Amino acid sequence: MVHHVMVDRRRSLQLLAKCREFQAGSFRTVTNSEQETEEKNWPCSHTCVLCDQQDETALHLVVNCCYAKEVWYRMSTWVGVAAISNNTNVSDIKWWETNMQAFNTKQKRSHAAILMYTAWHLWKERNRRIFQNQAMRPDQLLGLIQSDVLLRRMATGFPLLKEELLFSQ
Repeated sequence: MVHHVMVDRRRSLQLLAKCREFQAGSFRTVTNSEQETEEKNWPCSHTCVLCDQQDETALHLVVNCCYAKEVWYRMSTWVGVAAISNNTNVSDIKWWETNMQAFNTKQKRSHAAILMYTAWHLWKERNRRIFQNQAMRPDQLLGLIQSDVLLRRMATGFPLLKEELLFSQ
């Protein structure tokens, strides 16, 4: 039993490190340039692979895509906070700031983790569709996000969810 808990804790810490790498890279620098993807002979399309409707930009992929909006709606329902802002007329930095401004310091830490894990999994879903030719429905992706968020919570005590967010002052 002790070994099982240690393995889960180690896995959750490894996952936390991967998400921090993604966050440090930011959406803007994570997406490869068209030239770079062509040089590496990677599949490259101007159209978002999640919705097949609009040009793929980092902000579209993570915020404005109809697939992303469905995932964000399901996440906001699960964690018990108002829907994530999906203002299409802002930069990715402004989007982050808009979604963080209503929270106190303790709540911001939790909300940042939720934003980060959701954005990271949307990016991974994009890559899964391009490189593995596999796709998940929004509810399936939510399950992966929930699993990772709960692993992080086991390792760090954060993020807070539902009522905990309301009463953390």
